[in-house]
Amino acid sequence: MTTKEFSQSDALREELAGLVRTPAFIKATEAILLDGIPAPDNLGLPSPDVGNGRIQQLAGMKFMVERLQRLAMGQPEPAVVTTPRLYTEEDREELLKRTQEE
Repeated sequence: MTTKEFSQSDALREELAGLVRTPAFIKATEAILLDGIPAPDNLGLPSPDVGNGRIQQLAGMKFMVERLQRLAMGQPEPAVVTTPRLYTEEDREELLKRTQEE
């Protein structure tokens, strides 16, 4: 099932909204996110590799929780970032053509 299909189902969105609003879900996600914060290793020295990995995991967890909340509220998905490209001569000609038509 895609997020678009999920968003079109009022029953699924309402059920998910009920779940993400429960105190148990809120406290569980807070606990998991707090546990995900990197800490120094047992020698008292931070390990950059482990710390960076944990930060990436934390970012993924936060992303998942935010996506669940967006789905529950029926909010549209954020725009997908595309690969930047250079402005071409064809782009310039297309813009010139559009401005001349107006």
